[in-house]
Amino acid sequence: MGKDVAHIRVGAHSYNIEVNEKCKKNNGKAYKTKKYTDQNGILEVHFFSKGSYGQELERNLEYIDSELNPFEKQLNKIIYDLFVTSNELDILEEIADRQITKRWEEEARKKHLEEIRKLELERISKLEIIVSDWDKAQRIREFANSLEKNISKMAVDVVEKEKLLLWIKWIRNKADWFDLLVSDEDEILGKKYDIHNILKDMDISESNDKKCFKNSK
Repeated sequence: MGKDVAHIRVGAHSYNIEVNEKCKKNNGKAYKTKKYTDQNGILEVHFFSKGSYGQELERNLEYIDSELNPFEKQLNKIIYDLFVTSNELDILEEIADRQITKRWEEEARKKHLEEIRKLELERISKLEIIVSDWDKAQRIREFANSLEKNISKMAVDVVEKEKLLLWIKWIRNKADWFDLLVSDEDEILGKKYDIHNILKDMDISESNDKKCFKNSK
């Protein structure tokens, strides 16, 4: 019984090769095996290689060493089997490469979709604030109008009436400050909304939305 270990490179792959001599002559007689009884020996060649992505390829091949077909004459077949094994590993690597690429593309698609959703939620949040301020402006104006209509019913003197009118004016100015549709600049608070900045922040365009929707599929 003998065992030899060798290393060989075929194409892009390196192989560990183990050669086990399973049956050998002893005083002119051969050891008996389950299949072969009249030969010089059976050589079992074990090919093992690991691909770039960790996939393993293992082959056990037997070559009978006989007087009619000695091992030396089978070297071409062994080399051929090596190349076949190498091609099999190439195919496995190509399949693995496609699977990994597909997984990366899917992860990139999900990440892109998540970014789109996050951006859309941010847009909605900003919209809610704008609408809330617009609604607030409407109610403030409604209050100012009601207050103005009821001044005559209030028991106030001339000075207090003037103060009320100034307050109503101030209230309406604050309503205009809250309202995006007016967006007046306040002397103290400055400008609350700038339509140009809002459109820039929203980054809304039909082409962009269609592109985002298409890429999210």
